Amino acid sequence: MDWDDYEAVGLALAETFPTANYVTISEADLVRLVLSLPGFTGTTQPDRRAVAAVSFAWIAAAEGPNDSSPYESDA
Repeated sequence: MDWDDYEAVGLALAETFPTANYVTISEADLVRLVLSLPGFTGTTQPDRRAVAAVSFAWIAAAEGPNDSSPYESDA
């Protein structure tokens, strides 16, 4: 799994860090969490496009089809 596998990475983040605030996480913290995922082999310095894609994929995976974010009122 690497940065181009953004849907798989987003799902892995949602499963591995279910209580993390995926809405307000900083880019640096997001990169750190992704790099800590088991089986992740991507570069330690991804481009901004890849980080943004992973961020959106994590939001989609965490909120699911019902868009029931626990952070909605904080956004």
